[in-house]
Amino acid sequence: MSIPSEEQLSEALSKVLLQDDGETGIVDGIDEDIISYLAGMLHESGCEDVQDSIGPFLEGYGCEEDLIQSCTDAVMDCANNSAKSANGGDHDVRGTSNDSGNGGGSGAVKLKQGIVSMSSALTDQSEAEMDANRYMWGQDNKIAAMTNQQKDAHDTTVSAKDKRKARKELEAARREYESKMAFLQAEEEQ
Repeated sequence: MSIPSEEQLSEALSKVLLQDDGETGIVDGIDEDIISYLAGMLHESGCEDVQDSIGPFLEGYGCEEDLIQSCTDAVMDCANNSAKSANGGDHDVRGTSNDSGNGGGSGAVKLKQGIVSMSSALTDQSEAEMDANRYMWGQDNKIAAMTNQQKDAHDTTVSAKDKRKARKELEAARREYESKMAFLQAEEEQ
């Protein structure tokens, strides 16, 4: 199926979605700008699956199923008419070349793998994948992961420098205590 121009798609959608004056939409919120957006989207993505391309968009504006089906039918008729005029008749157009003349397809290819949901992929990770992720994000060497928690400046008055200084002093006191204990233990043994 040939991809019609944006102007042809816009005209086909306008006949269905706009009232007779050509400026106000049948459904509130749909105007010429929305129709030109839909036409551009259909032109870029191709007319392979029109229902899935514009159906959810039109449902979001409150269009009923019969209006969405009318839009789908109008776009498909426009695509079929474009294919007939491009070939000079009713022929299979899958082997046509695009404007660049390289003999390839017309550009957009529909993926067959379906929707990839990252949230479901993250929950079913093996131990090796989790280890690889920890390594990739620098969490394998006991560095805390960065968080997006907001920190209030008034929650703590102790700076990181003061925390390091206190930790050093505590470590020095611990070493001094250990040396005293080792000295006392050595005196007891004599």
